[in-house]
Amino acid sequence: TMSAQTTSETPFFVRRADPDDVDTICAMFDHTFGDEVALDSFASFHNIDMQLLKAQKTKQKFFVSLIETCFMSVTVEDEDSNIVGFAALDDCPIQMLQHADAGTMWEDWFRSVYDEPGVSGTSALWFSCCLSEAEPGVVGEILRATFSTMHDLQHLLAFVPAGLTEDDASLLLQPFESHFVELEPVADPLLDETHWAGSPDATRASVLTCRRSKVITPLRIRMARVEDHDNLAAVFDAQSEVVTEIYGEYFIAELIEAQNDENKALVAEVDGRAVGLMCLTSDVDTNVLSQCFQLDPYDNLLKPEYMKRVRDYASAVFAGQTDASLCCLGDYMQVALASIDLPALLDAVPHQEEGGRFTAVQLHGQLQLQEFTDEVGEAVQDFEHRMMTLLWQSNFLERRHEADTLIEPEGVLECVRIFMSLDANERRGIAAAVLDRWDDVQEVFRATREAAAAQLQAEAEAEEGAEQESDVAVETVVFLKALSTDQDGPFTMDFLVKLLMALHWWANEDISGPVSSVPDDGFRSALERLSTSEEGLFVEHPNSPTWLSNLPHHAKDVFCVNMCCLDQAFQTQALDFLLPAFSLYPDKDYCIITQPHTASNTPLLNAFTIVPPQPQNTFGHVLYLIHRASLLGPPVVRALVQPDLDALPSLTNNFDDDMQNDIFAVCEGFLTHHEKSVSVGSASEQAKELSVFVAEFDEQVVGLIVLELPPPDTVSTLRCCYHLDDYLLVEHHENGSNKGHTRLVHYVINPLFQKFTRRVLQAAMRALGRT
Repeated sequence: TMSAQTTSETPFFVRRADPDDVDTICAMFDHTFGDEVALDSFASFHNIDMQLLKAQKTKQKFFVSLIETCFMSVTVEDEDSNIVGFAALDDCPIQMLQHADAGTMWEDWFRSVYDEPGVSGTSALWFSCCLSEAEPGVVGEILRATFSTMHDLQHLLAFVPAGLTEDDASLLLQPFESHFVELEPVADPLLDETHWAGSPDATRASVLTCRRSKVITPLRIRMARVEDHDNLAAVFDAQSEVVTEIYGEYFIAELIEAQNDENKALVAEVDGRAVGLMCLTSDVDTNVLSQCFQLDPYDNLLKPEYMKRVRDYASAVFAGQTDASLCCLGDYMQVALASIDLPALLDAVPHQEEGGRFTAVQLHGQLQLQEFTDEVGEAVQDFEHRMMTLLWQSNFLERRHEADTLIEPEGVLECVRIFMSLDANERRGIAAAVLDRWDDVQEVFRATREAAAAQLQAEAEAEEGAEQESDVAVETVVFLKALSTDQDGPFTMDFLVKLLMALHWWANEDISGPVSSVPDDGFRSALERLSTSEEGLFVEHPNSPTWLSNLPHHAKDVFCVNMCCLDQAFQTQALDFLLPAFSLYPDKDYCIITQPHTASNTPLLNAFTIVPPQPQNTFGHVLYLIHRASLLGPPVVRALVQPDLDALPSLTNNFDDDMQNDIFAVCEGFLTHHEKSVSVGSASEQAKELSVFVAEFDEQVVGLIVLELPPPDTVSTLRCCYHLDDYLLVEHHENGSNKGHTRLVHYVINPLFQKFTRRVLQAAMRALGRT
C-alpha cells in the first residue's frame, strides 16, 4: 500500500493498481479519449495499434498488461473510494518497448542527446501511461507517493514522440503540465524513422522530467539543541504518551544535553520547527551481537584490518598453534597498569621520613600484592620484577634499583605515563624516526664499537697472554648514551627512553639491565618490526562467548540508532537522517537498529537489511543493518566481461568447490559463445539461451546474475504443478516484444547490497528483454 500527503483540498489515497481496477480505468480512458481523433493520438503517442483500444476486450487487455508487466502501476482514489487517476511506470519508455528490435537500453540514446549524468536505469522511471480526472492534485499525489515509496528514485520521465501537434500535446501532455519540464538537448543526432525515437520529418522527440526535489523537499537535518524540546515533545506525545510517562517530562532535553563523542542527536527541521529526532551512539557491544547474529559476512562489525587479524588468529588456534597471540608483552603490561589505581597504590607504600620517598623493596612488596585477570596475570608473571625493569628503563643511565634505593613517587608516575603513551602509532613513529636517520645511527654504532674494541685491546695488552675477543659487544646503555644530544647524537634523552621501552616490550629485545648488548645490526631488524607492528588485540578463544569482548572501541566499525521519532507527515523521509548520521561517525561504515519482533515496519527500516540470527540466538530483537555505501544507490548491472572473472572468487568463496566450478564454467562458456557471436555477426543458440550479468558498484563487482531462457513448455508445466496463476497473469508475459520468461540459474550478491536484489534482478531482466 502507498500513500502520501496531499496539498489539495480534496484528500486522495494512492495504492498499487490491481487488475480488478481495469473497468474503472477503461471508463476513465473513454471519458478522455472517446472520439476517434483522440484515440488515434493516444495510440500514436504510445506507439501501439489503435485497433487494440477500440474493442472493449482488447482495451481491457492492454491496461491489464500495463498493470501486470510495468515496474509499478498505481491508482488514485478520492475520499469516496472512486478511482480518479491511474499511472503505469516502467524502467523503459513504452514507445521503445513497442518498437520491434529496439531493445530496452534507452540510456545510449538518452546520453547522446542530453547532458544529465544523474539519470540512469537505477535512478529514473518512465511513464508508460497516465490518466487523470479533472480533479486538481491527482497527478501531484501520484508523484508524491511514487517518490516517497522509492527513496532511490530521483527522476520521473515522460517520452514525447516527434511530430506531436499542438492539439495532441494539449490533450496528451495535460497530466504533466504542472510538475514536469522539458529537458534541454545538448545534441541533435540524426535519427531516421526506423529508430524508435526517430521521425520521418525533421522534428525530434523530447523528454519531460520531474525531479524528486521539486516534489519532496528534503528535511533539514542538524544537530539537536535543548531548545528543540517543546517541538519534539509534541511529536513524541502524538505517537506515544507512554514514553513521557516512563522517562519523565524532560527526558528529550536530557538526551540532547548528554551528547558527547560517542552519543549524538540529530533533529529534522521543517520551516524552522523540529519535526523529528534521531539519537545515535557508537557504544555498541559487538561481541554480544556476533554471538546472536550471523555477522561474519559483515566482519562482525569490526574494521576490516582488525577482523583480518582476528580471523588469522582463529585459524591459528584451530590449527593447534598454542603460542598464537595478537599481543606483545608490552600490551599486557599496559593493560595491567591500566587496571591499577597507581596513586592509591603509591600512597599505600610505607614512606620514609624524608620527602615522602620509599625504598625499592617497599615498592616491590606492594607490587607483589596486585592481582590481574587470568590471561593478563599469566602474561605478566613476576609483575613486580617487570615493574622494576620499567623503572630502570625510564632512567637507564643509572644502575638498577637496589633494595634500599629511595624512589620518588612522582618518578614512578612519570615512568608509567611515558610507558602508557606508547601506543601503536607512537611506536611506529619512533621506529620510523630512527630509520630515517639510520646513516647517523650507523656512524654512532661504528664509533662506539671501535671505542669498545680499543678498550678491549688496551686491556688485553695490559694483561700479558690474554687474547682479544674477535666479536666486540657494545653495551646498549653505552650505545644509547652515544645517540643522545648530550653526546652530539641525533636524539634527545626523552626520545631514547621511549625507544628503549619500545624495543624491550614490543620488539622482543632483552634490554632489562645495563649489561645487555646491542645486536650486530644495531637493532635494525627490531626497528623494522616495530615500524610495521600493529596494535595489540585481546581476543579470547574463538569458541568463547566473550571472544570479542575486549576489543578497543576504535576497532569497531558500527554505530547504532537507539531512538528515532518523526512526525507522521514526514515518515517517508526518515532516510534523510542517514547521510548526516554517517557524517557524525566518519570512521564507521555500518549503522544498526534493533527492533522487537512485533514492531511494525517503517520506511526507515525498509532501507536496512535484516541480519539472520544464529541458531543459539538469545537476543530478543531483530537486527537491522545498513552500510554507508548502500546509501549511494543500487549497483549498476551490465553484461559479464573477461576481466570480471578475476572478481568471482571473492563472491563465491563461501560455496563448495563443485558450485564454484559450476559458476565459473557457466561464465566462461558465456564469454566464449559471446565472443564467437561477435566474430560471426550473429548470436549462436547457446548465446541466446544463456546470459550472465554482473552488478558493479564503485568499479567493484558486487553481484552475479545468470539467466537462462527456459524451454517453451516450462511455464505450462509449472502451471499444472503449482498455483502459478495466483502470482502472475501468464498470458500478458508472452507473445510480444520485450516480453517473456527467464529462469534464474545463479544469483550471488554482496550482503551489503542485498536490499537491492529487486532492482538488480529488474535491471538484468530489462537488459534481457524479459518481464
